[in-house]
Amino acid sequence: MAKERRGSSVSTATRDLWEHLFDQGYRADVVIHTDHGGQIYAHACVLGMVSPVIRQMLKQSKGRDRRRSISINGVPHDAVRVFVRFLYSSCYDPEEMQEFVLHLLLLSHAFVVPHLKRECEAQLENGMLNTENVVDVFQLALLCDAPRLSFVCHRMMLANFKAVSATEGWRVMKEAHPMLEQGILHTMAEAERVSTSFHSLN
Repeated sequence: MAKERRGSSVSTATRDLWEHLFDQGYRADVVIHTDHGGQIYAHACVLGMVSPVIRQMLKQSKGRDRRRSISINGVPHDAVRVFVRFLYSSCYDPEEMQEFVLHLLLLSHAFVVPHLKRECEAQLENGMLNTENVVDVFQLALLCDAPRLSFVCHRMMLANFKAVSATEGWRVMKEAHPMLEQGILHTMAEAERVSTSFHSLN
């Protein structure tokens, strides 16, 4: 039974053709090096058409035997594989999206793939956020210039402050980015002040 795929409105046959091209690596002319010695074979024409950043990397890359080489490091190999597959078909497996959504958000921002970035933001906003991951997602949203997502995270942190402030994510943020913590605490104090003033008037 075929896995469920989401993300693109193209026909199943067209999607399967592009994914088959990626899976088979037929006449692949690019090798993508990932962490821990991983390699992913791909096609320059596809990568360069979808991502202007990768297009520039390919222009600057050197290759052997007509195969160019680029590196995508700092995220798991499987996350890069899911990312590259999306460049071919604009589709994703829901389970893989759930597992790698933060890595995919980072990759889509870094390599300027706006339709994947929007999908990652939507997935996080509509069910994947919780008190355990909201601090990490908030920081990533700021890094990736995702204002709506950062607002949703900020609102959740204020609404669930006691639970959120007890998480490992909050502790790490407090140590690494104390100004962010102070900003959230200031916003919370201001919200409480406004609420108190409103109730006193009524």
